[in-house]
Amino acid sequence: MDYDLNPDFFAEVVIGLADTDGGEINDIFARVLLCREKDHKLCHILWRE
Repeated sequence: MDYDLNPDFFAEVVIGLADTDGGEINDIFARVLLCREKDHKLCHILWRE
C-alpha cells in the first residue's frame, strides 16, 4: 500500500513468487489489506493488472 497504516489494526499480506526459497518476492500477484479486529470485516485486495 502507498500509505501508512496502523500495524496494530491492519495487516498487509503479499502474494507472489520469489526466485529462491526464502528469497525476496519479486513477482507480486496481489496485496491484501486485512483488519486485525474481529468485529471489523475489512478486506481490500489490489490485484496486478
